[in-house]
Amino acid sequence: MTASTADRILRFDPDTHRTTSLRLPDETVPHDIIRGRDGKLWFDGLSGRIGKVDPVTGKVTMVAQLPPGREPHDLAWSGGLLYVAELKPGRLASLDPKSGQIREYVQGLPPRNQIHSMRAIGGYLWTSLSNANALARFNPREHRFDRLVRLPIANSGPRDLTYVSSRHSIYFTLFAANRIGRYDLSTGKLTLYRTPVKPISLGDAESLRQGFEKLTFIAPSADQRSVWATTFYGEVVRFDLATHDVKAVHCGITFPAATAGLATDAKGRLWVNEAFPARIARIRN
Repeated sequence: MTASTADRILRFDPDTHRTTSLRLPDETVPHDIIRGRDGKLWFDGLSGRIGKVDPVTGKVTMVAQLPPGREPHDLAWSGGLLYVAELKPGRLASLDPKSGQIREYVQGLPPRNQIHSMRAIGGYLWTSLSNANALARFNPREHRFDRLVRLPIANSGPRDLTYVSSRHSIYFTLFAANRIGRYDLSTGKLTLYRTPVKPISLGDAESLRQGFEKLTFIAPSADQRSVWATTFYGEVVRFDLATHDVKAVHCGITFPAATAGLATDAKGRLWVNEAFPARIARIRN
């Protein structure tokens, strides 16, 4: 995982609970990390830097630097290229790991969109556009965004998204409307589900200093019977994919603590990052 303010990559053993730390160059501000086909762990930084870590040796290699003013917020592999969602200025970038070539794509994107998260699905890249209030599909063959799925609630703030293969659907969070959404890739049907978390304004949702719950990161359970969402507060939310029941689970922490990233380990156990207390918690689902 990334430790942004410390400029480090952390390695957590889910069996022994031992954590080791790898130092990055100062002001990298690492944000996202993903495994590549080469077995390395590739990461980006809010500084626009891209690097990789060898999980066997712990060697860190800085690979590329995005143009000035770029603020990465997610990574995905597709067709041998590493794609980077640039929250600022609202573009998609690709890095060829062999040549080092960086390209940027904006065709089909609304202005000031704040692209946030993405997943590679069926040869396309699906992304969330926080400020444009939509999901967007990028076509790597045509180098453009060829589909927009606009959301019916104004300024709802689509944030993170995940893919559940058993339902061939994208599930995503709305961090201002505080709902969970589903987009069925087979039918094109869009459904929004209410949660116990109260809606807030988009401006409030953007501020980490406000004591507001807001649905942020989302991930499926290993059995794909549910998806879990963090609230950047003291709770996580479980959404049952069959019944659509929503359950809020208090984690024993309160603001300014925050439940943030989610991950499933090789044994199917679900873990949540409690960002501000700098802790890792297991969700027993």
